[in-house]
Amino acid sequence: MPLRLYTLSTIDPAQPQRIILSLLASETNRPAPASPATALEWSDFLAFITSEFRDEAVEERSLNEPGNASAVVSLASLKSWITTNHAVAAYFAPRGIGLSAWNPAERAQTHIRRRFMLLGQTVDSMRVWDIRRAIQALNNISYTNPKISLQAEGAMAVNALYASLFEPVTDLKLWNLPPSQMQGADYLNVLRVLDIPQAVFLALKDRPIRLRGANKKDWLPLLEFTKRSPRTTADGNPWFAIE
Repeated sequence: MPLRLYTLSTIDPAQPQRIILSLLASETNRPAPASPATALEWSDFLAFITSEFRDEAVEERSLNEPGNASAVVSLASLKSWITTNHAVAAYFAPRGIGLSAWNPAERAQTHIRRRFMLLGQTVDSMRVWDIRRAIQALNNISYTNPKISLQAEGAMAVNALYASLFEPVTDLKLWNLPPSQMQGADYLNVLRVLDIPQAVFLALKDRPIRLRGANKKDWLPLLEFTKRSPRTTADGNPWFAIE
């Protein structure tokens, strides 16, 4: 299905050195942003884009949903961050969110989830695929293989985690990542194979991970394991950290 990937960058023809991809969810706990480029809820991003890019966001303006962009995304701060870091701020809403949103009624949402399962999939497993395609699209618009940082919150953070196992993501910033699949996104029979901590362990092989808003008690085995490992990021930070 067609989905829209939003990118904000300078008009400088030079290729970007860094891309931050924020995955938009229908609802979040509105975590504190890690940078001016951070927006993790669709309504916040919608309010921002319809107020700052009215002529370009014609379809988005037709949704007429409330949001609070001033508390999340500031255009002035975002422009400064993009220019200073020679970066791109990217935003992506997987299927069922934003322009592709389905009927929000609880009964309708239940029917949709069941229909995906009858086809041997789930909404969240297909969102993992959508995220993978968004990452691939970002790689295709650059010739320098820029660093792609992926960030998401809650159940969407679980989808981001699994997508990172298959795509070249430089690092992950995950807010309120559930400690178990029992509270996370839906994937058919996933617990027969692994749970979220094991998926984090696999993802750590190729990239550092920052968890924000997580309870350290839920992640003690991983914290203990990574403490015994000498591996750190380029700036000397732990490879795995809870902030």
